[in-house]
Amino acid sequence: LLVLGDVQVRHSNYKKADQIYAEAVQLRKRILAAEDTDERQKQYGESILSRGTALLLNEDIDEADKCFSKARNIFETLAEKNGTIETQHIYSVVLNRCGKICEENSDFVQARKCYTESLEIRRRILTKISSAEKFYEYAVALFFKAGASQRLFDNSSAKTDYEEVVEKLLPVLEKDRKGECHRIFTEAAFERFKIDTYSGKRYLQYAIVGWKWLLDRSPSNHGYQKQYELCRKMYQRCYPD
Repeated sequence: LLVLGDVQVRHSNYKKADQIYAEAVQLRKRILAAEDTDERQKQYGESILSRGTALLLNEDIDEADKCFSKARNIFETLAEKNGTIETQHIYSVVLNRCGKICEENSDFVQARKCYTESLEIRRRILTKISSAEKFYEYAVALFFKAGASQRLFDNSSAKTDYEEVVEKLLPVLEKDRKGECHRIFTEAAFERFKIDTYSGKRYLQYAIVGWKWLLDRSPSNHGYQKQYELCRKMYQRCYPD
C-alpha cells in the first residue's frame, strides 16, 4: 500500500495518496496489535509518517500535525531503544516534517529546534557513513535551520549555516544526477549572497552556475529560468566590471 501511495504522491494526487496511506495505517495498526515488536512499531510509524506527508502536501496542516506527532513519539522511542542508523534517519525525517508544521503555524522558534535536533542526528550519521547521499541529507537539515533563523531575524546564524551548506555540497556536486544537491546548493548560495552582498560575490557566482546547471537539464522549468536571469542581473548591478 505504501508503494501505491508513493505513486500517487509522485503524480501530485495527494488526496488519493492520503486514502491509501490511511488504509496502510489501519492495517499496520492491526498487525502491531497482534505482534508488538520494534520492527512492527517501525512499520506502523512509517505508514503514519507517509500519511502525514501526503496531508502536508495537501495543505491539511492540523491532520498532518497529528500524524507527525504520533510518528515522532514512535521513532524517538525506537531511536533511544536500539539506536540503529536507519531508525535515527527516519526520526530525523520526522523532525524535519515537524519543523515544517511549525513553520506553517509561524512558530519559527520551535521549527528551528526541530531542525537543530535533526541536524545533530544527521551529523552523527555522517561520522559513520560518509557518502554523497548523507552529505545531502545533512545539508538539507542545515538549509531548513538556516531558513528558520532568517525568519527569526537571526541573519548571523543563517549566514554561517548557508555557508556550511555550500561547503558541504560543493565536493559532491559532480556525483549529483537528479539535481537535488544542485538545487539546495544553489538556493543556499543565493540566500547567503542576499544576507551580505558585500562579501557575497562568490556565492552569487555559485548561484548563477547552479541555476544554469539546473536549467540546462530542465529547459522548460520557468522557475529555474527566472532565478538564473535574476541572479545574472543582480551580479551586473552589484559587481559591474
